[in-house]
Amino acid sequence: MLSLDIKVTVWERISFSSEEEMNDVLAKLKSGELESGCDVADYLDRSASYIDNTSEEVQVHENNGCATMEVLNEDGNTIWNNVDGDIIDDEASKFICGVCGNHVDTYTYNEEKDVDECNDCKE
Repeated sequence: MLSLDIKVTVWERISFSSEEEMNDVLAKLKSGELESGCDVADYLDRSASYIDNTSEEVQVHENNGCATMEVLNEDGNTIWNNVDGDIIDDEASKFICGVCGNHVDTYTYNEEKDVDECNDCKE
């Protein structure tokens, strides 16, 4: 399918069933036992819901210089993005970096981070 993909941020909400539950989660967040919204959702065994009208486009400078818009062809290959412009060789973008999300031709597995990363994201 021909498409334009756009990276956005959006606020989500996890509702508490009681003040006691909220205080329990708050204490675990403060101590570092829970570090993310996904941790909280897993701990409470419930999902978050999107908060209406909070979606905002991510700008390139907010995404570590990585693309935030991509045009894809019928095969799902990126043919343009708002960082590199036209991408001629579809084979050169067959992998997705697990750190920045860019489509790349080569990657390296980072065992410490447990992620495949492009050469630009290597430390």
